[in-house]
Amino acid sequence: MILPSLRVEVARSLIEDHGLKPINAAKKMDVTPAAVTQYLKGVRGRNFPDGIFERTEIKKDIDDFIDELVNGSQDYSGALGKLCRLCKNIRQSGLICTECKKLSPALMSIDCSLCRS
Repeated sequence: MILPSLRVEVARSLIEDHGLKPINAAKKMDVTPAAVTQYLKGVRGRNFPDGIFERTEIKKDIDDFIDELVNGSQDYSGALGKLCRLCKNIRQSGLICTECKKLSPALMSIDCSLCRS
């Protein structure tokens, strides 16, 4: 749930903010051009709660990741560790608990702390 949504943000920024063509964004992201098109059209990765990626600390981490891709300081596989840490930080912060419980109502009846542990 988090990774596809992050990829939407990355693809959008690479194309809209940094002027990359979708095929070049796909190469930077190590995905197919079709995947980038699906991210931009909302076919993939749009199930994430609004506003989470606008939180200052998360937005800064996403922007840093994108800057590394754009400036070529790391390729996608090299920057992937940073992306994984970002996913972990989002989960541990509890920012997605409400959305997760909507997707899996059984979690409502238990005191789920899987992401925070």
